[in-house]
Parts: sequence; C-alpha cells; structure tokens
Amino acid sequence: MCVKNSIRFLEHSSFIAATGFILLVLACNGGDQIGGDLHLVTFAVSVVLILISLFKNSIIRYQLSRSEHKNLFYYIIERMQLDENFSFTNEQMRNASLNYRDYSTNDFLRDNSLSTQIGSRKSKSWRIIITYVVFLIGMLLISRIFSLDFDNCAMFVILGAIGIGYYFLFSDTKRGSSKEEPLISFHPSCLNIFNKKISWDNLLDWRYNEGGKDRNSSVTLYYQNANLDMKTINIELKTLNISKIDLVLLLSVFKEKYGQSIY
Repeated sequence: MCVKNSIRFLEHSSFIAATGFILLVLACNGGDQIGGDLHLVTFAVSVVLILISLFKNSIIRYQLSRSEHKNLFYYIIERMQLDENFSFTNEQMRNASLNYRDYSTNDFLRDNSLSTQIGSRKSKSWRIIITYVVFLIGMLLISRIFSLDFDNCAMFVILGAIGIGYYFLFSDTKRGSSKEEPLISFHPSCLNIFNKKISWDNLLDWRYNEGGKDRNSSVTLYYQNANLDMKTINIELKTLNISKIDLVLLLSVFKEKYGQSIY
C-alpha cells in the first residue's frame, strides 16, 4: 500500500465501518429470506469490513513499516486534520521531518500514481451512472435466467452496489492525453499555476481548507512575490482533475525537494 492509499484508507475508514454494520444488520435480519450461501457471504463480508475498520491503525502501521514514506504520511494527515483518526505510537511521529532531497521524483510519482499535469475537472458522473445501469440490467437478466427470488436478487444488488461504490471511491482517476493546456503543472524549477510561475523557494506553505455547507474544499498557497510581499492563491478542488490527497502530496514533496525547507 503506497502512502497515498494509506491516507485514503484512513480518510474513508468510517465509510468502511458503516457499510460493514449495514451488511451485518441485513445478514442478521434477512437470514430467513435469503439463501444460505448468500447469507453466509453477506455475513462474512460484513465481518471483514468491520474488522478492517477496527484494526485500521495496525494495518496502516504494518504497511508503513515497509514504506520509505512513513514520515510523509504522518506529516500529511496532521496537516489535513486526519490525525484524530489515527493513534500515533509516540509524539516523535507527530513531528516527523521530510527528507526527499536525494529521493527520485520519478520513483515517488510512479509509486503513488501521481501526475504533474493538472487540468480542469471532467465529470465522471456519467461513468458512475452507466456502470450502475449496466449492473442493474445484468442483475435483471441473471435473476430471470436463474429464477432468483426477490430477496436474493435484492441482496445481490446491494452487495454489487457497495462494491461499485468502493471501486469509484478508491480508484484513481485516469488522466488520458488531452489537448487542453494544464491549469497547474509541477516542475523542478517552479510551480506553474493559473499562468503564474512560483519558484519553490518563494512558495512558503500550503493549507488545506475542509469544505462545508457553504464552502467547497480548497487548498491555499502562501508565497512571496518579487518584492517579498506575502501573497495567496486559493485552489478550488472541485474545479481540478485531481484529488486533495494527490495535490498536497505533490506540493509537500516538490517544495521539500526543490525549495528552501521551511518544515
């Protein structure tokens, strides 16, 4: 598990626990209505999901023990206010320093499936809708071919819908080649953002702003201009074809590797 997936796993651990308990309730209350094998599968899946959520800290620590990026993990989850979901083994982990001066940028990008060219967001709602429609049509055909009763068919639909939801939640957005000029691009010399070039020495810091009812999630950049005046740029994540985790990983590593360290 790469550092990006570890952060993503921690962020969505509550969703994993919720789906596990929902399936457990369905398995316990629907035992008389659904088939024995399907009931057993549903129960087993629910138990696995609940155990994964309960032992998420141990799972992540095991993965990090084999990773070169564990300090980056601790740094990112603290900056994104995810550290409350993770039990640190000691206080030193909270202040883990980054050291990517001698680490290959290409290796880091490859290990975490990161792209340095970021364009405008393309809606994937149609892909999600088409996937669910095809799945439902497939389930309708299967139920008729194998003469499945309503309760068994409904349980298959629930399991499949949860599986599809997990796929879109944890899968990376595929970024094919595009003729569109990137809105943000990361280079060893500078960050090219919204037609503005900011050297890594002049980029001072970043801050993640969690979204709410009246605002969208965003990342604020703090930098110095040629006159050494403090300036800010606000990046609305909903407008870009990149996740918040990908963006802050790129900002942290490129700043540490190519700029003056401020951490």
